[in-house]
Amino acid sequence: MSARPYTYCFSLLLLILLTACGAEQPPQTPPTPPPVNYTLIFIDKTVSVKTEDDFVKKKYEKALEMLVRHGIRKQGDKIDLYFLHENTARGKVFSYTCRIAMPDTMGMNPTDVAMAKSNYGLMLRKEQRKVLERCLKALDMPNENYSKLYTDLWASLHIIDKRRARLPFDAHVRVCYLSDMVESMPGSGRRDFFKKPPYSQKQAVQYAEEDLQQFADLELAGVEVFYVLPFSPTTPASQNNPWIITYWETIFQSLDVADFAELEEESLLQ
Repeated sequence: MSARPYTYCFSLLLLILLTACGAEQPPQTPPTPPPVNYTLIFIDKTVSVKTEDDFVKKKYEKALEMLVRHGIRKQGDKIDLYFLHENTARGKVFSYTCRIAMPDTMGMNPTDVAMAKSNYGLMLRKEQRKVLERCLKALDMPNENYSKLYTDLWASLHIIDKRRARLPFDAHVRVCYLSDMVESMPGSGRRDFFKKPPYSQKQAVQYAEEDLQQFADLELAGVEVFYVLPFSPTTPASQNNPWIITYWETIFQSLDVADFAELEEESLLQ
């Protein structure tokens, strides 16, 4: 048998391979950056929450440390901190956006890559410490004004909605209340749980369903909501009314939040 057919086929295959290798490769799509972390912290500065109490102070310091550590991880991550009191809508204390960027390691050798990552980690931890210091300073700040007599928690939901609307659609939004969650505002159409708290699950749900009209236009779907109560496990129900949490659970679940839970373990922030 003549070798010409084999030679011809081999030459044709080689030509096809060379043509394919020489063809323009489509541009590679850069990897999608991870979603921005946005953390919104509310610290209760009213007479019912004693942040100067040693137990409460340590509990809230631990929560703030966890929130900062998990909330500031890369460039673009942001933390806003507000005070809860009679004028929560104007209670903003500070806002921080992380600008520490991981350097481009393309073309670096393994040693340089490791060094770049190590330096980035050091800078990031330094920024986290700065933010935590600001949070702890806010925690220690006394409220000697009239605003300490009332607590407008309702306003915080409108703040969440406004802040969320300014973020990228895929942002990871986490909210945490360092509060007893006692809504207490005077006037017609408001709730004052010091004067008239819910005394049963049924009543708590009823109150919440009546008040949902206040939040009808808000978009909180997908937001993670946590709270840290200023109570120990042995605090009696006369001080730590469980039906107040039922009220807020009904409110937030009706607004389709992703989670509503007490922040007790760091694993909840993963």
